[in-house]
Amino acid sequence: MARVLVVSNRLPVTIYPDREPGENDVAISSGGLVSALRSVVNDYEQVMWIGWPGAFVADEQEQRKWEARLKEESTAIRMVPVWLSKEDVEEFYNGFSNASLWPLLHWMIPYARFKKAWAESYRRVNQQFADAILRMNRPGDLIMVHDYHLFLLPILLRKTSGEFGGSLTSPSRSPRQHTGDGSRVARPKDLPPQEEDEDTMPSSAESGGERAGERRPAYLPSHSQSSEDLERSRFSSIDADCVAWHSTGDTSPKGVRFNASAPTGNNSNAESEKPPKLEPPTKLRIVFFLHTPFPSFEIISTLPNCAEIVEGVLGADLVGFHTYNYLRHYRSCVIRMCGVHPEIDHVTHNGMRTKLGVFPIGANWRSITEAMATERFSEHLKNYTQQFQGKSLVLSVERLDYSKGMPQKLAAIERYLERAQGSKKKKQQKAGKEQDGGDEEADSHERERQDRLKELQDRFQERRGGDVVSKHLFKMRTSFRNWIGKVINTGQMVEALDHSRTIFLFIAVPSRQDVEEYKNIEEEVHRTISMINGRFSTIDHQPIVYIHRSVSMDELAALYARADCCLVTPLVDGMNLVAKEFVAAKDKDVENCVPGTIVLSEAAGAAQEMFDALVVNPYDEDAVADAIHVGLELIKGTVLDEESRWEVTGRMRQAIMQNDAQSWAAKLLSELQVFVESSANTHPCGKQIGILPDFTARFFFESAPGTKAIFFDFDGRLLKEDHEETGGHLPPLFDEEDHELFAGLAARQDLRVFIVSGSSKDLLESCFGQYESFSLIAENGFCLKRAGPGQKFRPFCPQSSTEWMAKVKPVIELFKRCTPGSVIEVKTTSIIWDYSGCDDEYGTFKAKELMHLLALSLGNLPCQTMESHDSCLVEVKSLQVKKGLAVRMLCLLQEEAQEQFAEVLCIGDDDADESMFIDAPQTAYTVKVGSGPTNANHRLPDAARLRHFLSILVKGKAGLGTTSVINGDSIAVFKSIDERTNNVSAAPEADDSEGDPLAFLQDQEESAEFR
Repeated sequence: MARVLVVSNRLPVTIYPDREPGENDVAISSGGLVSALRSVVNDYEQVMWIGWPGAFVADEQEQRKWEARLKEESTAIRMVPVWLSKEDVEEFYNGFSNASLWPLLHWMIPYARFKKAWAESYRRVNQQFADAILRMNRPGDLIMVHDYHLFLLPILLRKTSGEFGGSLTSPSRSPRQHTGDGSRVARPKDLPPQEEDEDTMPSSAESGGERAGERRPAYLPSHSQSSEDLERSRFSSIDADCVAWHSTGDTSPKGVRFNASAPTGNNSNAESEKPPKLEPPTKLRIVFFLHTPFPSFEIISTLPNCAEIVEGVLGADLVGFHTYNYLRHYRSCVIRMCGVHPEIDHVTHNGMRTKLGVFPIGANWRSITEAMATERFSEHLKNYTQQFQGKSLVLSVERLDYSKGMPQKLAAIERYLERAQGSKKKKQQKAGKEQDGGDEEADSHERERQDRLKELQDRFQERRGGDVVSKHLFKMRTSFRNWIGKVINTGQMVEALDHSRTIFLFIAVPSRQDVEEYKNIEEEVHRTISMINGRFSTIDHQPIVYIHRSVSMDELAALYARADCCLVTPLVDGMNLVAKEFVAAKDKDVENCVPGTIVLSEAAGAAQEMFDALVVNPYDEDAVADAIHVGLELIKGTVLDEESRWEVTGRMRQAIMQNDAQSWAAKLLSELQVFVESSANTHPCGKQIGILPDFTARFFFESAPGTKAIFFDFDGRLLKEDHEETGGHLPPLFDEEDHELFAGLAARQDLRVFIVSGSSKDLLESCFGQYESFSLIAENGFCLKRAGPGQKFRPFCPQSSTEWMAKVKPVIELFKRCTPGSVIEVKTTSIIWDYSGCDDEYGTFKAKELMHLLALSLGNLPCQTMESHDSCLVEVKSLQVKKGLAVRMLCLLQEEAQEQFAEVLCIGDDDADESMFIDAPQTAYTVKVGSGPTNANHRLPDAARLRHFLSILVKGKAGLGTTSVINGDSIAVFKSIDERTNNVSAAPEADDSEGDPLAFLQDQEESAEFR
């Protein structure tokens, strides 16, 4: 059985070093999360909780003593403390977590403050938590990280354990934005500057030194390191982010190419050169759950180190949110800040997959039920029933925080009391005039009343963003809709209640009273309550009762049971369990418990689940006042009978008791286990593949005599529409070191090199025209220039149809016009829409829209669409033209000429190259460069590794070959066959008498030639 390591900022206990041992020196919390985790203890070997114990203990001996003391106090859950200093708590907790992150996560930008020292402390404390976890972690443990205090912890765990050494964003990188010339800038100019340490800022050489607007081939690195560095140090290990492990169960030719046959010749030790089989790695299993909202990109990007925060969460295998809206905002930030393109439920990055999910947390209804079974509860409820006899009770339980909307709530209450007071006066006036026979005045008053009710009805039916009827009523059952209709229908509503006798009971739990912003909120609330009470109180009635302290569970449960309405209107909230707890307490089998209803903010996560609540816009004081009025009339008026009143919350109560905190915890941990144990986590295609070892280069040339072939993908930069105006000048895509590699490949007489590209003939000619021994295949296989002097491009698939292009081009041009920064390239058999110069998120959105539109409109046309997230392209191309068909045809031509290639190597790096991997001969080496799903049977982690492999092909001997071992702690180094045998073979010379099976292309008619 696995263990569960729960990690949060605070332990569910508080220690008191100034007290004597055993005399309340350890106070244990009984929160919902604690109860939820206690319920899953029996399903796992052990549950351990790691966090700060709430006190400062500097002395190491005292720390050891308290660790032993906490171990003694631990029962079902073992407590493991992380010791923080006063400075850490001040800067990490009060500073960055609560003064920077908390307001932004709740859309409260004016309250946010930033300091570089806070961010540094935040990183330091997160690293301290990572170290503590790794000291306790064992293989197979489930690590459950909670909340915004530990945003960086998942990625730090990966890096500290050696699993992950890369980064999606450079230290200086922030939200990705585009300038007019296509270059990147760090942040929008109107946002606060990001503070960076000077020692973490990369130099121009370290960042690649690439020119603005230039796109190098994806698999060719920038030369910030020398070749010697690349061979000796860079390849001493393989980054875990690009490792996909060799499958031991696949016996197909492609699956066993890693263990290829020994080379022929005098190498008696060849069999010993086979690498050992690799076992699946033992990796950390991490789930991160955010208990707060996650804001939109525009909000979170005001944080100077926002990209670091977003990337930190991606270290987890599973990331959970309360609602889909929060998940959607996070996906948007990943696109814009990290430059990757997530799917709807996962993000593939750095060779791993992070699943995104929605897991709304439930209420701990069992603790409420337990409290309701006590004598103290019965006493409290009896007293409240007598105290509020003949009055309506509206309950509000909130922490005194600016995100809870207390000023707005008080404004709505004042509006409600104004209407109630006015309605009471008019009733009194009407009664007096009826006694005097004033029928005309009575009719006038009735018309005014009807107008007010009509206004109320219209407001509920037409309001957008906070209404009950028009926007959220579809969540309610038909009977509930009918009940509300009776309340607000003109001429049918009879105000059975004296709304001026309503009591609003506020329980405002103190929060962060040493923070200036919270002091100001507290003063404003106290002042407003005094003003309202002074205005609407009478000798025997005070409308607002204010309790500025926390209350016990039995007392709170009694208030839940007695209240007629619960007012939960935060400005924004992750979930808000008060609404769920209120419904859970509505048990009609409990004596003196009364039915109730809820007025719930649409900005609370609970609004997604509580389908029979009166959902309102918390900023609309009229809407909130109306909802209170309607809710009380439903529960205490004449519209419903007693049984129907209980039905208002009955269905919600059943759902809340089924989806409680315990089921939430069990589902979250179960989802993590299922995900990490599935192959989808490490390799989206479900096929595990191995890193291409260096000695494969020798196997490639010595496994069998004959000519070998390399099909090498190349896709250069898309040409701008105005490139003719600049003389058609192309920035250099290769440097001297690149050309040395190409010249070395061209010099091998036993090797045929095919450059297979989606680029145009002109671009291929400008890049590779000097290498006459290269065969160039342009536009995904539509035309070919065979090797040899004086050759020209000729059609290779002349039967392909391009009539569809006239129908597709206007559609793509329309998208180009409405997507600033995008360009179109029209080729012979394809049309490409490039949105790399657009805003990342908007470009991705328009690309999805275009793909959907093309899928609906293309019908039976002989073309297909393909989207490449990495290259920011949408391509529509002929079905009869693709790289895989070209590779297959060339290999078949060789077979027909009785000159079959002895070995075939296909190398590619993007989605367009997958057809090469599929259609290549079964015995071929197919190599995916980079991470991501693939049909290839081998992988190279990055461009530098490919350069190293090609250099071995050129030199004819292998250097140090490396293979990453399971946990990254050790590297198995396989020395080359040459070093063991001291037998370095030169490249064999080819027989000049051999014929060229592609010679038929030279005889094609000039009319078919493409210029």
